[in-house]
Amino acid sequence: MNARTIFGIVLLALGIGALTGLHVLNLLFAAALVYFGVRLVTGTSSRTGDIFRDDGADTINEFALCSPFNRRITSQNLRGGRIVLLFAGGDIDFSHAKSADASVALELIVIFGGARIVVPPEWTVRQRGVAILGGYADKTVAPSTSSATLRLDGAVMCGGIEISR
Repeated sequence: MNARTIFGIVLLALGIGALTGLHVLNLLFAAALVYFGVRLVTGTSSRTGDIFRDDGADTINEFALCSPFNRRITSQNLRGGRIVLLFAGGDIDFSHAKSADASVALELIVIFGGARIVVPPEWTVRQRGVAILGGYADKTVAPSTSSATLRLDGAVMCGGIEISR
């Protein structure tokens, strides 16, 4: 199940709860407490501290929950991927990445957090998504010649995404 589906299910549950008078928030809160408790007991976490991590993979599939998220992507054949930040924030640095394809698709879901994306100077950025009590800030300038296009699709709720060079 992808992040967009989970986000949609949560919004549907909240809407149905509001319409029917059910206490869906209590159920969601209890489920979140159990989830956090299991993660604390088992020691699983996506925490990386303030250092940048790079595993050299061509696709990105990451999830950060209540933790910093800093990645430097150096793949020379980047294909795209999905990043979900829930109560988390950080930097995603593509400045050393290259793509053999003309287009790189990145799905980014940010809920109660923020992300700063750094792209190479020769990349064009195309974004589309939904912002609820948050927003996107594209501070890039279109290059005269483009080697690749970063297609940023996603959703922001109570947070923000900034794209820069």
